[in-house]
Amino acid sequence: MDNRITTSKTRQSPLLWLLVLALFNLDVYGQSTQADEVATFSSASHDIKAYYLKETSGDANGGVIIVSDIGQPPQISGLNNTLRHVLANHHWHTLALDMSEVTDDNTSDVINDGIAFLNDKGVFNIAILGIGAGAAQAILSVSKLPEPGPEQQFEQIRALLMINAKNSIPDSDTNILQSMSNIRVPILDTYVMNDYRLQELARERKKTARSLPGRQYQQVRIPLINNANQMQENSLTKRIRGWLDSNIAGFMVDQF
Repeated sequence: MDNRITTSKTRQSPLLWLLVLALFNLDVYGQSTQADEVATFSSASHDIKAYYLKETSGDANGGVIIVSDIGQPPQISGLNNTLRHVLANHHWHTLALDMSEVTDDNTSDVINDGIAFLNDKGVFNIAILGIGAGAAQAILSVSKLPEPGPEQQFEQIRALLMINAKNSIPDSDTNILQSMSNIRVPILDTYVMNDYRLQELARERKKTARSLPGRQYQQVRIPLINNANQMQENSLTKRIRGWLDSNIAGFMVDQF
């Protein structure tokens, strides 16, 4: 398969006056920001955009591939944008994928391209984080990880994290809950506590997780998030990076 990856540089900001501040690498709160490196993955039926931010501390714990909710551009859309910037400011390289045009058949191909991209940056300790329907796509992909063995690129995937996960993929008959029961890496499942539908979906996942080994799965309810400032840390980002730091930071992974 010809997996072509091209990159370019861009800076995204939702407001014109923020663009002026961005020229000085500052946001409205005086925090340091950085330009995206944009990659195009050409192994799927459509060119897929991915937005990379290098961790800024100089002491990296690994990388996080963010599988964005369908129809939510990761470079400008709320929670996607917050997570990738906050994690990059706290020891984690981030690569946010725009999965709106990705089908079941090539979800794993796109994530595999993301892994290869991070490897090229020297990142080999990786978590997958899915949001909304993107979490269902992440479940499907992680459930297909091969058995451990030599020269397995997917051995680098150390964990799956989910935020407000959907239990299905639009226009797909794939049984996501059944796929979830096949996952072998640690799982953090977070959802907003004041949304009845998300609570129902979370209960279904928790029931499915009973078939998983003890302590592999953790589900956490979170309060409604104030995401007015997309560069500022909030209770969810603290929970996500705290879990990452505790569960997969420091793993040594073979560099293929």
